[in-house]
Amino acid sequence: MDVLNRSDKTLSEYTPRKNNRVAHVLKRIFEVGPLDLLLGLWVRRSVSKAGIILVTPGLPLPEIINRGGNVEINYGRLYPGVRIECWKSATVTIGRGSYLKS
Repeated sequence: MDVLNRSDKTLSEYTPRKNNRVAHVLKRIFEVGPLDLLLGLWVRRSVSKAGIILVTPGLPLPEIINRGGNVEINYGRLYPGVRIECWKSATVTIGRGSYLKS
């Protein structure tokens, strides 16, 4: 019965981990900006393998031309005017924490 009477834990330690994960994801979305993430999802369709892609709003939007190669972006930010081309049997790899400006 000693376990039930202990009050050394706070209420936040009893909350499910799933709620903490959702709160963390929402916090990160608003730290980076929801528009940056949505534009990143738009650019992601041209990438073979991708982590989180952030796109800074502005014109012209970044352009990724994939003509049969592999474009891999681990975690990075693309700024307006960036253009990446990848031809057949070529590989473009952009590592974690990269910022590409035109």
